[in-house]
Amino acid sequence: MPLEGKHPYVPGIPYVVGGSTATLIGGIRQEGRWDLRNDPRDTKTIWDGVATAFPALKDAEVIEERTGLRPMREEIRLERQEKTDPVSGRTVQVIHNYGHGANGITWSHGCAKEVALMVKQLLQEKTIKSRL
Repeated sequence: MPLEGKHPYVPGIPYVVGGSTATLIGGIRQEGRWDLRNDPRDTKTIWDGVATAFPALKDAEVIEERTGLRPMREEIRLERQEKTDPVSGRTVQVIHNYGHGANGITWSHGCAKEVALMVKQLLQEKTIKSRL
């Protein structure tokens, strides 16, 4: 069932992200759990929360169930770092962008823009070495 428009956030219930052909629902936080199997208890918790907050979705068809991991940190890591390969001695630039946890869907666009700016800056700093 499509639920188009804004993506509502209601504290205490799973997220709901509407699209033109389907609606993505989900979200359960379980620290220290790394099992990728779907758990029917989690499905029920998510579904009950969404159906309570959005009665229009109560009888929607479930197309697919997935389980994913959302590693997180106290603070996301979004920074540029210079690393040196210990074997070759070659220096490379690394841009770290991880640790968003369940907020990834919310922060992804802003973080992607920051990464793009970092890459642009790297390209502007890079000097071309001529071999004439």
